[in-house]
Amino acid sequence: MRKTLSTSTGGKTVVWVYAPGIIADGRYDSANVEALTGVPQGTTELTTKAMDGWRSVFAPQPNLSAETLRRLAREARVHIYCDSDEPLHADGWFLALHTATGGQRTIRLPHQCAQMREVFSGRILGENVTAFTDQLAAPDTVLYELQRAPIGVGKAD
Repeated sequence: MRKTLSTSTGGKTVVWVYAPGIIADGRYDSANVEALTGVPQGTTELTTKAMDGWRSVFAPQPNLSAETLRRLAREARVHIYCDSDEPLHADGWFLALHTATGGQRTIRLPHQCAQMREVFSGRILGENVTAFTDQLAAPDTVLYELQRAPIGVGKAD
């Protein structure tokens, strides 16, 4: 499996949670965790290890915090849409966000959008934008339509 990761991850980061690979071929063997992740099973803290062409991050406990996941994502150069600890879904056409607390939210987009429209209210939040700010009620769920700019125009960093 590690050989497959070396050839298929292409410099990516893999986050393992709890006891990955501990059961293989129908057998329980804690040595499998280290063979897969490069980190021993008995490790008690979040551990990062540079592997052959990729980065292994082992979390010995489940339920990583949003803050930890966001930090790992930033380190892996993953686009972060919003810094709030709230459910967010983006698929390239729509972006949905739910908040229990409300307030101002700034959303950063990976590409320029020709127009940002909140679907339920019809409000236009910006045109030709790579980021926008919205004031949300408490609680609130919003759905933004990402009307994309033509290909090659306005890719955000």
